[in-house]
Amino acid sequence: MALGRSVGGRFVIADELGNPASPRRVLIVGCIHGDESAGVAVAHALTAGPAPANADLWVIPVMNPDGMAAQTRGNAHGVDFNRNFPAEWQPLGPPGSVDFAGGGPLSEPESRLVAALIRRVRPTVGIWFHQPMAVVDTSQGPKAIERRFARQVGLPERSLTVHAGSATRWENTIVANSAFVVELPPGPLSTTSVRRYVAAIRTIIDSG
Repeated sequence: MALGRSVGGRFVIADELGNPASPRRVLIVGCIHGDESAGVAVAHALTAGPAPANADLWVIPVMNPDGMAAQTRGNAHGVDFNRNFPAEWQPLGPPGSVDFAGGGPLSEPESRLVAALIRRVRPTVGIWFHQPMAVVDTSQGPKAIERRFARQVGLPERSLTVHAGSATRWENTIVANSAFVVELPPGPLSTTSVRRYVAAIRTIIDSG
């Protein structure tokens, strides 16, 4: 379903699969930075596969459709969504800089749309895909799930900087220890790699 439109008028799409009544609610965000889009293939493979029987799965393939179309980190206003959420928001950078946080928390329609969905769904696990560091970020979120996910996909674990206004930092204020970042390797994922990430997500969906 369309959550709404981006600054440039493109739809921000969220797909719900599985059991809406389930207390296990999983959110997958394939692309938050427009120039880090490898996770989109994982998101699309999830939505094409079987719906989970015992979980409510929400998939946002592309949070930043304008940035993805332009191959830019930020949206059409040059805002980095991963600095635009309310948790410890700071006025970082001038417009057009790599960390520009916008005019205020949730200043952008795309981040407002996704924040509204998170407040409504309250995911028990949220995975946000980035690139290109090839690590599972263990700085925040569900540690046991992170460790298992890292082992299953073959990425090292690493505690990265928790930035002011980041999406996962804010999501963890809505549901504590729920959200974490997966930094994919640079470039597109192979078909085999996509299957491996999908399998790891399905392990989370099936076992929590």
